Amino acid sequence: MKSSGTYSQASPYPMSHDNENWPVRGQTGRIQTLKEVDARQISGAATGFGRTVQRLTYVSFALFVEIAKRNGNTTIPELDELSLDNINYEKLRAYPVVFTATSYTALSNLSDVELQRQLTGKIEHAIPTLLNQLTIYYHELEQRGCNHPESLFEQGIDNWIGNKKDFAKSEFLRDYLI
Repeated sequence: MKSSGTYSQASPYPMSHDNENWPVRGQTGRIQTLKEVDARQISGAATGFGRTVQRLTYVSFALFVEIAKRNGNTTIPELDELSLDNINYEKLRAYPVVFTATSYTALSNLSDVELQRQLTGKIEHAIPTLLNQLTIYYHELEQRGCNHPESLFEQGIDNWIGNKKDFAKSEFLRDYLI
């Protein structure tokens, strides 16, 4: 797709004008504009964005715990001041954070700089980017009269994402709470 000049790859989000020309990757990777994509595909992508935010939130909790432990903190503010003594830290250190085609790097093998880079990438870049895409897709689906995924339209974007993050937190605590 040729760029129409209505958006910039480096522009801040959310895009508030000309959403119909927003680039969308199809299931095969082909770029289309939002107006060319059917509602089913947009709805599926919105659901996928929610799952990805949930996964990134879970990984972020692992990073928060590792950073807190290395900094000598005794509690984790992002987990409601939970004491580090209540976390199965030895199990958590084996958690895979960085994947390549043939291997992975566990939390314990990341440098302090890499830990911070991973956390910043998720919190400041990846999650806000997904929320921007979700907002655009939500409004497009709303405009088309499509209310799927139902839970997104029943709860609204903020509550829906909040529930995804809460679920990630409960799963993290289920997996690593002593």
